[in-house]
Amino acid sequence: MASLGTTITAPIAKRQPETVALRAAFAELRHHVPAHPSDRKMSKLEILRAAIRYISILEYCLGMRQTPIGVKLHKE
Repeated sequence: MASLGTTITAPIAKRQPETVALRAAFAELRHHVPAHPSDRKMSKLEILRAAIRYISILEYCLGMRQTPIGVKLHKE
């Protein structure tokens, strides 16, 4: 019979490589998103939203989108 510590620790140890890989992926994504605040840590949600906004702006620049997501364009 396994001790309580073993049964709790085993799933955590199993997920640890996934957690490390996920953190590395978010760090790389944050590095590629321009204009991020370098003086403070961004949450994972902020990183994802910034990446979505950046992709939307790139699509707008390529003519694939009428307006970028999260950016208000001034009409004159």
